[in-house]
Amino acid sequence: MANPANHFQLLILAAKAADAEAVLATLKRGQLPVRGAFSMNPKSLVRASHADLILACIGETVSAQEIATAYAEIDQRIPLIVIAPPGEQDGNALHLLRAGANGLLTPGDETALTRSVRREWKLWTASQQAKALYARLKRSERHLQALLKAGSEGLQSSQRLDPQAVMRSLTGDADGDGTPQGSLMDLLSPEYREALGPLLAGQSDEQPADQEKPSAEPTAEKSTEPALDLTLKPSGEQPPPEPPPTNKQAQEEPLALQASSEPDAIRPAADLPPLTLATSEEPLPDLSDQPQALSGRPLSDDELIEQIDRALEKDAFKLAYQPIISLRGDSQERYSVLLRLLDDNRSFRAADDLLEPAARSGRMPDVDRWVIAHALRELSARRQAGHRAHFLLSLSAALLQDPDLLLWICDQLRQNSIRGNWVSFQIHEQDVRTLGDSAHALASGLGQVKSKVVVSSFGRNPDSELLLNDFPLDFVRLAPALTDNLSADQLKSGHVTHLLSAAQSRGIRSIAGCIEDERTLAAIWRAGADYVQGKVLGRPSSVFDLNN
Repeated sequence: MANPANHFQLLILAAKAADAEAVLATLKRGQLPVRGAFSMNPKSLVRASHADLILACIGETVSAQEIATAYAEIDQRIPLIVIAPPGEQDGNALHLLRAGANGLLTPGDETALTRSVRREWKLWTASQQAKALYARLKRSERHLQALLKAGSEGLQSSQRLDPQAVMRSLTGDADGDGTPQGSLMDLLSPEYREALGPLLAGQSDEQPADQEKPSAEPTAEKSTEPALDLTLKPSGEQPPPEPPPTNKQAQEEPLALQASSEPDAIRPAADLPPLTLATSEEPLPDLSDQPQALSGRPLSDDELIEQIDRALEKDAFKLAYQPIISLRGDSQERYSVLLRLLDDNRSFRAADDLLEPAARSGRMPDVDRWVIAHALRELSARRQAGHRAHFLLSLSAALLQDPDLLLWICDQLRQNSIRGNWVSFQIHEQDVRTLGDSAHALASGLGQVKSKVVVSSFGRNPDSELLLNDFPLDFVRLAPALTDNLSADQLKSGHVTHLLSAAQSRGIRSIAGCIEDERTLAAIWRAGADYVQGKVLGRPSSVFDLNN
């Protein structure tokens, strides 16, 4: 069964398209999740690898003998149900039943048709779930074997565990050269990473690297070397000194990690901002004066268009940046650039509120150009400051229709001293299909200047995989619907795994967005995604304004 999606794919053999449409309409009225393809040629069975069930409406123009021959060629891999009128076709129907058909129905019997297809759909669903469970069991077996091997090696080893070496390994600085490369470091703001090098190396920013290390022997003097000594203490307020608790009391009391060193023992360099994790709960940390959350009082389209015009005129838009985290160890700082508008009600409007009225009023190309120009200006500043930033910018359908778009982008890259491979441009899958050759030409031109091309909302169409062969792209970004409830939907998980595997086999990397919880993150990691983006990893924020 080749179709891993939620829909049950049918191949309907019939003399007329109207007959096939009537069968499909009957099944949809019965609330069955079916999709159908129609053919008059029984030989099409040989190429029916995409189908999950074959419905053969035999008659004078649809030969039962040809159907039986073609069905034997595919080794009866796909279930077959025969629909034949009683009387003249009895012999042909019996021939197909002997060839391996699963049932015989009478034309017009909608109840029997719905019942038979529902039975085959349930069997197909159970088969898909069994395959997914088997794959999970095999993965669990491999993980368990790896865990047992690592445990036995740890028991056999007599080396002393070095906590700093473990931390350097987690952050990707296994060599101790102070240049962390692991994806765990992507969760920290770039401004703070520089302070971690001396800490991981076991010395403060003020202590020279060649200074003699303090003796390992305990002394009465307090060490000046910053080291975070974590001890286990009961959580909550500290009570007056009491006698040591019994072993039973110690086991029942909750434990919390508390730092036993002095509060000022570890302090980042004076010119660095406070430690900021990308998972901060503040949507826009630099906009502390905003009185309301995103999208306040509903505004009419005319009001939004008026405010869009003023924002374009006075540079009143605000850019926000959401981190794109690598699951494959890529140390480059990747960010998706998002748009915000502070309206007259002092409420921040997200891009979703602006796109539709901007598109209807013809302002969308101007908004896109504003975003690209200001984002490239910010990227240039970040690169000049020594940060390995990479921005992902979206191109709307309206802007894609501009024949001079590629020349304008190249001018912007040149004016801001930006290399093409520092930027990715995102095009919606539907726009790729609608615009055809013009979208293909733009993507090819972006590739010539070394920029990356991302196709977003990938996987929404049954034939999305064709883009992997026909369109010059570097990344696919999964449609949000494919990650929704992914951890609980085995059929969807199998479909996503198939799409990601197809992309990887062609050297195309993948991005999964809208990752809102840990379960979805674990599920998309198991499916094989290369990059992830979502609130569980980092909210959109104007992180680049922290130094101001």
